[in-house]
Amino acid sequence: MTRRFILTSVLCTLLITVCLASSQTKSQAKWKSIGFYYHRENEVEMFYDAESIKRTSKKTMQVWIKQIEHYKDDKAKQVGLEELMNNRRFLKLPLDGYDKFAYSTSLIEFDCQEKAGRDLCFVDYDEKGKIIGKKCLNMPFAPVMTEVTKKLLDVTCKQK
Repeated sequence: MTRRFILTSVLCTLLITVCLASSQTKSQAKWKSIGFYYHRENEVEMFYDAESIKRTSKKTMQVWIKQIEHYKDDKAKQVGLEELMNNRRFLKLPLDGYDKFAYSTSLIEFDCQEKAGRDLCFVDYDEKGKIIGKKCLNMPFAPVMTEVTKKLLDVTCKQK
């Protein structure tokens, strides 16, 4: 093994531990609605936990969000669940409990100067609030696209 690989593995493990440890309390967070966006034909409501907002560097901030997709009908729900399960298969997560999927929380990091964001970790919950999947990712920053995410970036980056 190369030194770089070992260092990357250690850093990833540390990030996963920190993200998932802080996710354990997210089901009890005080969620504030920030607005809606559309995914396929379904409305998705986005919430954020104001108490979770923290500065991670001179130009970056993190915040936990919660997203609940409101399906227009049972067929749309089935399509949405299948898409989610395909994504989780790709990430090599077990699929136990995903037939009862209800919502996801995600740790988002914003680059406030560049107006970009990225997902750091996500935690999926079933209808009873039980964790059914979780993973931390090493995603690159990307431009913030939806109006509701732009609004979240503004709220997050205005914090001290």
